[in-house]
Amino acid sequence: IAGMPCEVWLYAVDRFGNLRSEGGDFFAARLSKRLFARTSTVDAKSAAQLAEDYEKEPTVVDRGDGTYPVQFVRHVAGTYELRAWLHGEAVPSTLLCRVAPGPLHVDRCTAQVDIAAAGTGGEAWIEARDACGNLVGVGGERWDVRIEADEAEAASTGASASAATAGLHVRDCGDGRYCVSYFVARAGRYALHVSHVDAAGLMGGSLVGSVGLQSADLRDALRLGLDKCHVPLVDIGIFPSMLE
Repeated sequence: IAGMPCEVWLYAVDRFGNLRSEGGDFFAARLSKRLFARTSTVDAKSAAQLAEDYEKEPTVVDRGDGTYPVQFVRHVAGTYELRAWLHGEAVPSTLLCRVAPGPLHVDRCTAQVDIAAAGTGGEAWIEARDACGNLVGVGGERWDVRIEADEAEAASTGASASAATAGLHVRDCGDGRYCVSYFVARAGRYALHVSHVDAAGLMGGSLVGSVGLQSADLRDALRLGLDKCHVPLVDIGIFPSMLE
């Protein structure tokens, strides 16, 4: 599991294939990427962690009985190839190790939204991620999604925001991504609030992070003002539709 210690065992044998019962053999091991699944997409922070992982060679422990556990930690989900050397000579066989995403961690979940035109449908995306930033790879999470008008424009766009919330639809893509379809009738600035329904017992609270689309200043303010027990806010700009 991503971010968790893992062990793979090597067994020393003699030239007849018999298991050795004593230690003293010098094994070295290296773990390299073979394939990263689409669901292992990570953010910049996790990409830096991936680079750090590659600088850390697996540790081989001599237990003194002919067995040698290979210990390592990888933070990016995917398939890795483990190669071993005995006294500097490559061991003929290789082993594929699959690192699976960890459990949902709401602090690392993300929400993204596109700019929409008034009177047309828009989409937002919720990405369920583990503590290392990997997409969890499976669906089944439940989200509470609301669209709220910007405070400065609430008098003119509040009704539109309420109607948009009532009519939005969340589609589970089955791979850790959720597509939010919505319709906003009136142009203005809105915020998309995303919270996890089953907050009790979740790591990282219940709120998914925020992404601002219009103003860098507003985006920073939203990010600094997030409640750690909720999912991030998303700032939406709804523009007037084209003249007909």
